[in-house]
Amino acid sequence: MMGIIGGGLGLAFGLFLSWMLLTSLMSMMGYDLVYVLPVQGILIGILISLLISQIAAIWPARRAAGINIVEAIQYE
Repeated sequence: MMGIIGGGLGLAFGLFLSWMLLTSLMSMMGYDLVYVLPVQGILIGILISLLISQIAAIWPARRAAGINIVEAIQYE
């Protein structure tokens, strides 16, 4: 879930910032540029964020699965 939320927020913020940069360049420098939505890059970014979040969750999940429930409750 964290990978989905983090990837989505990062994607939205990155797209917004790239649009703002392009808009400001057009207004300051007089360029006539067209904003193109990079669909392939978006899909790859989402896939990478999901993959990294799953890899990062493997060690804590394996560790939690190996702990005895009674011992984990006593620890708290």
